[in-house]
Amino acid sequence: MNLTHRPITPKDTSRKNQKLRDSAKDCPHCMGCYLPNPDRNLLCLAHSNEHAGEGGKGMGMKSACRLGAILCDTCHGLVDGRIGKFTREQSQAFHQRAHLKTVVWWKANGYL
Repeated sequence: MNLTHRPITPKDTSRKNQKLRDSAKDCPHCMGCYLPNPDRNLLCLAHSNEHAGEGGKGMGMKSACRLGAILCDTCHGLVDGRIGKFTREQSQAFHQRAHLKTVVWWKANGYL
């Protein structure tokens, strides 16, 4: 049942990149706090929460994987606002710094 009176369209899959999502398993440490990743299970790709420009997203839709940052659960929680007291600006700045470090690592390791 469509309650929004808008046409139902298929999900846009061009934003998804499984190779970049899986790269967190190979990453040696969190790009936020540098927590080591010895068992290849501690990190994930944290998608951008920005609502402007290419990073823009909507309710229930993640931003493009190429705009993500490899983070541990604690740093991901800080960025998403689940834990800590980051302002929106602090959260976005933290994610942006981690994203830039992630891109450098992706390029050095052949992911991009």
